[in-house]
Amino acid sequence: MTVKQEELDDGCFATTFERKYYSRNGAFVKRSLRPREFRTGYRGLHIPRLNRERLMNEAESLRFIRSHTDIPVPTVYCDFQDDEAYYLITEYVEGVSMSELSDDQKATVREELQIHLAKLRALRSNKIGGPSGLVIPPYRALRLTDVDTWSLRPSDQDEYVFCHNDLSQQNVVVNPETLQIKAIIDCEYAGFYPPRFERPFFNRLGPSVAINSEIDDSSNILEFLTSQLATYNHRTVCTISTPLSPRNSTSLRPIHARRKPHPNKPPTMSRQSEQAQAFAYAVYAAVQEIPRGKVTSYGHIAALIGTPERPRQVGTALRHLPAAPAALPFHSANVPWQRVISARGLISPRGGGDGGDGTAAQAEALRAEGVDVQRRGLGELCVDLDVYGWFPEDLPSQLEEEGDEEE
Repeated sequence: MTVKQEELDDGCFATTFERKYYSRNGAFVKRSLRPREFRTGYRGLHIPRLNRERLMNEAESLRFIRSHTDIPVPTVYCDFQDDEAYYLITEYVEGVSMSELSDDQKATVREELQIHLAKLRALRSNKIGGPSGLVIPPYRALRLTDVDTWSLRPSDQDEYVFCHNDLSQQNVVVNPETLQIKAIIDCEYAGFYPPRFERPFFNRLGPSVAINSEIDDSSNILEFLTSQLATYNHRTVCTISTPLSPRNSTSLRPIHARRKPHPNKPPTMSRQSEQAQAFAYAVYAAVQEIPRGKVTSYGHIAALIGTPERPRQVGTALRHLPAAPAALPFHSANVPWQRVISARGLISPRGGGDGGDGTAAQAEALRAEGVDVQRRGLGELCVDLDVYGWFPEDLPSQLEEEGDEEE
């Protein structure tokens, strides 16, 4: 089933490069994309940062805010992992975005927002990070670093306050009649941080990053976090180690009881493993688009998925293609691995995707599709790329997606 077919079948009303969104029976559902659903855009394959962890942190942050304040936030029904996707299910809150109001109406909403922000600032901790135990810096800083896991020193005092860290007008749901705030949403980056981390992005339209002539504090945020690393010294730039776990996040105030770890939280996959899997899935999805009776090169597949420097890794991914039948989205029965050869038209020695004898199995599979495979004087098997080559500038699926966006 394609992603578009799945959207029609499961009631998904929106898909981005990072999330899928649903509304069902008074519940709002958002989930992370599975690695096989990662999308290729103009800049290549997009791998969402902290895809699951941000939803875990949002779930715990919403529960924490609801338990310790009267700030309106959606009730969390559940959050869980299923088939490589993380789900967050909350109540669906009726209302309009603050961004849709007039300037006079927004002024009224800002007054209430300031009251709620004061309540958040009253929640204090001596540890940096969210109630989940995860440290997820504000997006404006996260986008400037490759570090995904932070092990930070606790302070001697409860100097950190609870911050939303993404409080734009789009994340404030308002009753259009009374102008009362119905819900503050999207707490993926929330947690205990220095007060200066909470910027009043709700004062204007736009994202939670510095725009126009606004002062960009992203570098200062990263400098502060780096200075708080448990192993920090003057030579340290970024040290990656094990994140705080829910078991040791007991100094959050005003929490007095130790929380048990969330029963549905899976072990965190390393970013390297996640990237490797996402890359392989992107290769397999691209290879599926090669027409029957055509061939292309490892380098061209690499270019089509936005990683032209990785033709060897394309070959590696195809060598590790699971044999059919497999309880996986991609395997040798649905990925025409035989249609990828060298840029010179040669069938490179490799372990056959169907468990066969490499070049011979690949040649046999191509001949079955009507491709003329010749044997040269030195015994190499080759295909005439002028006749059978397939080298489009873009994947057909990308062109369809761009056409849909224009419509």
